[in-house]
Amino acid sequence: MERLRLYTVKKEYIEFLSQFDDNVLYSVGATYKNERKYIGIVLSIGKFNYFAPLSSPKDSDYFYKNGKRHIRKSIVPIIRLINQEGVLLSKVKLDSMIPVPDNCLTLYDYDNEPNAKYKTLIAKEIICLRKQKEQILKNAKILYNQKINNYHGINYLKSTVDFRSAEKHCLEYSRSEQDSI
Repeated sequence: MERLRLYTVKKEYIEFLSQFDDNVLYSVGATYKNERKYIGIVLSIGKFNYFAPLSSPKDSDYFYKNGKRHIRKSIVPIIRLINQEGVLLSKVKLDSMIPVPDNCLTLYDYDNEPNAKYKTLIAKEIICLRKQKEQILKNAKILYNQKINNYHGINYLKSTVDFRSAEKHCLEYSRSEQDSI
């Protein structure tokens, strides 16, 4: 199995795909004060490369027990990246993964990251991603199959990207890009 690497996705493609599905994470808009980096991993599922975005920890990633804060366990649509010190660094949002044409993917240029603090975070995330690679791929395939086979009664599927529709639009986008050449 290939090593997991970090990628970014062409902004125009995300804008295009987000028109059709509200569950596509989009890094600009009313809910964001600043445009944030849209970084994730690429997984091969079926005939497509799927981009699974990384997301910063939120309050909902924690729970309190006996007055002490704990990190929630990973679940099928969300893999939490926790370092050796027990700190939640980020999460892989499998429920927001999208098919992406090769020409819309760019390998993330870690070496030229200007923000030293962010670069350190990315280095720690890469270590966690590589340790959890098999679980990430397993969960991605489970989620994909649940969504395309219309499993009922699983709440997280409501907030999961419609993979069949996204694949159709991915092919449409690829064809329009080819026609413009």
